Amino acid sequence: MFDGYRSVPRAALGHSDHCLVHLIPVYRQQLKRAKPVVKTVKKWTNAAKQELQDCFDCTDWTVFEAASDNLDELTDTVTSYISFCEDVCVPTKTFCTYNNNKPWFTPKLQHLRRAKEDAYRSGDRALYKQARNTLTREIKVAKRSYSEKLKERFSANDPASVWRGLRTITNYRRPPPPAAANKDLADELNTFYCRIHVEDVSRLFQKQKTRKAAGPDGVSPSCLKACADQLAPIFTRIFNRSLELCEVPTCFKRSTIIPVPKKPTISGLNDYRPVALTSDGDESAYRQEVERLVLWCSQHNLELNTLKTVEMAVDFRRHPTTLSPLTIADSPVSIVETFKFLGTTISQDLKRIREMGYNCRVPRIKPFLSPSQRQKRLNWAKEKKDWTVTATVYQNVLEDSMIPSADDLYGDTDFIFPQDLAPAHTARSTKTWLDDHAITVLDWPANLPDLNPIENL
Repeated sequence: MFDGYRSVPRAALGHSDHCLVHLIPVYRQQLKRAKPVVKTVKKWTNAAKQELQDCFDCTDWTVFEAASDNLDELTDTVTSYISFCEDVCVPTKTFCTYNNNKPWFTPKLQHLRRAKEDAYRSGDRALYKQARNTLTREIKVAKRSYSEKLKERFSANDPASVWRGLRTITNYRRPPPPAAANKDLADELNTFYCRIHVEDVSRLFQKQKTRKAAGPDGVSPSCLKACADQLAPIFTRIFNRSLELCEVPTCFKRSTIIPVPKKPTISGLNDYRPVALTSDGDESAYRQEVERLVLWCSQHNLELNTLKTVEMAVDFRRHPTTLSPLTIADSPVSIVETFKFLGTTISQDLKRIREMGYNCRVPRIKPFLSPSQRQKRLNWAKEKKDWTVTATVYQNVLEDSMIPSADDLYGDTDFIFPQDLAPAHTARSTKTWLDDHAITVLDWPANLPDLNPIENL
């Protein structure tokens, strides 16, 4: 497999005149590749909402209006005060999320997992077995409940929920209606929207989605929804003053841009995904950069050859639009669909990526044995050379060796345990033991050829 391993030179083995080459898999598990994220969220309890509402009820908003000289200062002061009250009245909760968190892993399962870990640290084997078996049963119940929930979403006789799910999957957006070319409609809209009422602002605040993040002003949607009646009057006056002055406050025009990294570990600016200079057909920033490049070349006695300059646009939208050609020194730049650079063909057709042979493969990882592990295996084999395996002995081996190893390797996830049809494996007491521990056994046909090389030595 290409680029599946990286090679590391090692010392020669014995008296050999050749060096060893150690092949290390390039792929790393997603859990090891991405670090856990510590998040802090606010707990919007009924007591916190009531305390925040009482705080805003006792606030005299006219003091802010009298102390502010302009609209920007008033808006900044009001939003900063709201954020301060929100931080004081609403408690926070900090938790850690891992990249392999499952949607069916509920808080109840987290509590059971912590109980199993506490029982393991205490050294009480009976308590640990009980906690482990309880966690295994509850995991199966949670998986079954989550699966039934997904099935019910598509099989229930609710066209609205089915259509909502299909729109989410297909990313469907209803096309906007065509604009009416009516001059009188503009005057009617100006008359209708010339004033903003408190009831309208309060109704809009109550429709806020609490799962959305706060904007640059720092006011969260949860605060606006919980205290809609208390905050609607002051924001109504701000909106009306903005209409009168034909001016939008600066904090309402800001936006928060979060760069998207391409790699888990950032070593430079090139590790972030590029952000285009065009948005919704606006190429002003892009063309300004080109003009600056032309000006810089002219100042440094450099001449751009427009005959060898081409432009290629990759549009990720569903319905791309036709862009006007770029102009350099009054000469239009030709637009191409493909471009070859350093032996690589870049195409604006995204469907050709797989045709060019770019596929994703996950290499398998086989852990290497350390010298101490080899010695432990050898000592175990010497101790058990005259050992006769019975059903009781086999169950003790599973209890002492297989169960702890499975907990370390797989944790709370399900796994399939392979074993052949030896008498100790198929005994009735062994099957009962496996069922009590909720262990799934791989179906093994009779007279199956063993692929382990040691069986043929």
